[in-house]
Amino acid sequence: MVPGIVVFLLTFVTSLISAMGLVREREIGTLDQLLVAPVKKHELLIGKIIPFAVLGFIEVSVALIFAKLFYRIPIAGNLGLFFLFTAVYLFTTLGIGLLVSASARTQQQAMYLTVFLLMFFLLMSGFLFPIENMPLAMRYLSKFNPMSYLILVVREIFIKGATLRHLYTQGLALLVFGLIIFSAATLRFQSRMK
Repeated sequence: MVPGIVVFLLTFVTSLISAMGLVREREIGTLDQLLVAPVKKHELLIGKIIPFAVLGFIEVSVALIFAKLFYRIPIAGNLGLFFLFTAVYLFTTLGIGLLVSASARTQQQAMYLTVFLLMFFLLMSGFLFPIENMPLAMRYLSKFNPMSYLILVVREIFIKGATLRHLYTQGLALLVFGLIIFSAATLRFQSRMK
């Protein structure tokens, strides 16, 4: 359960905070002020996203320390590999936050939309219910859930000490999800900034 909680916290916090933070900036008008500054749109976007990524790494580090000290979870694998997969997964979660912030007009809308998406992620990830025990249609649907891939990766690294050669297919899936979601979110966000 603890490795799954680490993944869920990472997903929940980075998606929700990035979505609500960017919508709040639009609501109070600071985003409009930044748009007239001599900064390119992609630079502005990078400057807004990096603090949320740093927050995600800090959160994961604190969760790992807590899991190690409080629950005495042995981490059999390489922590560098874990953080590599976390970095790839952050493109997905921050992309979701960016996509939600580009679609929502208020912080309340952003919160509800993010929680709605995260409920799907949580239920279809294998965190609460094993994917193997789901009906066949749900098993296929879970393949479109990036959280399920990271939960598998984290469990394999923590429990079995898996290496990159064991996890490269999950890594490729996470990379594809991250590229698609983050690219779509960037395009949507930039079109909303015009």
